[in-house]
Amino acid sequence: MSWDHGYFTGHAYCSTVMPEMAPAWMDFAALVKGHAPPREQVGDAFRYLELGCGTGLGLCLQAALHPEGRFVGIDFMPEHIAQGRWLARRLHLDNVVFLEGDLIELARNPATLGDSFAYVAAHGLYTWVEPAVQEA
Repeated sequence: MSWDHGYFTGHAYCSTVMPEMAPAWMDFAALVKGHAPPREQVGDAFRYLELGCGTGLGLCLQAALHPEGRFVGIDFMPEHIAQGRWLARRLHLDNVVFLEGDLIELARNPATLGDSFAYVAAHGLYTWVEPAVQEA
């Protein structure tokens, strides 16, 4: 099995920000669908996981906007993780962590991430990976 076993690694992902990934947007979407959002009120502490965080631009933005949150970004590409870590250091963000990881391995041992997350997000990831990774 090759290193990229199921991940598209031909090019680095573009650096973008998706407003739909914001905690407030997800809270609103939950309310519209008749569900209680994970936070009782804005400002409450929370944990946020982004699968396939790419270069980390969006996650760093959310971490800067929400100092009460703890953010974890996982991506398979070492270049993405290095860029996310660089950006977080440059912005002096101590509430965001970037981990190089394989979702297949993570599915086998999810406890490696610690406590549960109020938010779990993934943008575009499903279309960039093969079925085995999609299933994980």
